[in-house]
Formats: sequence, C-alpha cells, structure tokens
Amino acid sequence: MEQLTQWVMAGGVIVSPACIAPSEHVAKLFGITAASYTKSRYFASWEDGMMMEKELEYMDEPEEKDFSLGNERLGMAIKTYGYTLSTARVLARFNTGEPAVTVNEMDKGRVYSFGLLWRDVIQRSQLNKDFSAQRSYSNDFEPSADTFPLFVRSVYAK
Repeated sequence: MEQLTQWVMAGGVIVSPACIAPSEHVAKLFGITAASYTKSRYFASWEDGMMMEKELEYMDEPEEKDFSLGNERLGMAIKTYGYTLSTARVLARFNTGEPAVTVNEMDKGRVYSFGLLWRDVIQRSQLNKDFSAQRSYSNDFEPSADTFPLFVRSVYAK
C-alpha cells in the first residue's frame, strides 16, 4: 500500500468504484474513513460549480448534472455507499446529502472514489435491470449510464 501511495503522490491517478470497507491504509489513500451501505439513494448530483471542472468537461447536457440510481416511487435502487470523509473533497452527493463521488488530492496525484459499483450503473441499464432508473418512459434522453465513462475519459485525458 505504501508503494501505491507513493505512486499517487508522484502524479498517479486512481479511479475506484465502491470503497466498501476502508482499512487504515485505504482510508489514508482515499481520504475516506467509513462507508455506509443502503438501497435508498435514488439519485446523485454533481456539486454546484463542478460542471466547470476538467473531470466533467464531456458532460455538456443539463440532464448530466444528475444521475439516476433507481426509482423512488417504486422504492427500488441499486446498492450505494455513502462516505465519511477525512481529507477527500466531495464532487457529487446522493439525494440524502452524503458524498457519492470524492477526490483525494495527494501532492501531484489524485484518488477518485465512487460510492457505487460500475456494473450497477452501466451494465444494469444496458441489460434493462436498472430498477426503472430512467426518468422518462420513452423517447427521452437518459444520460445516467453515460456519465461514468465520460468521467473516466476526461480523467484519462487530463
């Protein structure tokens, strides 16, 4: 873990889904001290002002400011992990106010953590097993699954 921390401090970047149970070393690297699991977070929104950040440069539609994680009316949502932060900064928050996406800056590097699993937000929607997370029934733009690859693309380009 020490080598990984040194690599990040020298300019390395980590993008991680679901930091579920941070140990002492992981907590230092991610800037997260605890994670709480639930299936009652139905959407998340990028923090105000974040749409201008380099990490979100490819997200240019108003619908991409929020991403849907389930259907509150039906009481169904994917597994999510809200974080308790030490040194990380919040990039997006769940509808409950808890951090959904964080970044921990360490010297020249960064560690990004999402409070969800990639398979739940990307693959589920492609297989139509996303707990009716779409905001419209038909013929509408639903970018929720697109925001995550776009985020990784912009971090890679950066």
